[in-house]
Amino acid sequence: MLPEPTLTPPQLGDGAPGWWSSPAKEAAIAGFNAEPDPAKRGALWGKVQAVVYNEVPYIRVGSFNSLTARSAKLGGYTAMPWPFFWNTGLQK
Repeated sequence: MLPEPTLTPPQLGDGAPGWWSSPAKEAAIAGFNAEPDPAKRGALWGKVQAVVYNEVPYIRVGSFNSLTARSAKLGGYTAMPWPFFWNTGLQK
C-alpha cells in the first residue's frame, strides 16, 4: 500500500520551490486533513486533485504500471507496489 496521499507529492506543500498557493488549494487540503473517516477522505482527495488539475500547469509525460506475479516455488517474497527480490529464493 502506498503512503498517505498528502505525503506524495511534496508539491502540495507551500515549501516546494516555485510552487503555488491559492485559496482553493488551501480549502481543499484543509477539508481533507480535517476528515478522519477514510471513506469520506476519498471523495475529499478527489477535490484536492481537481484543484491541482485546474490550477497547476502539468504536462503528462507518461504512465506507470506495475505488474507482479509469483510462483509457489518462490520463497521469501513480499508483495509490494514495486517488486523487489531481495531475500527471495527457490524453495526446496
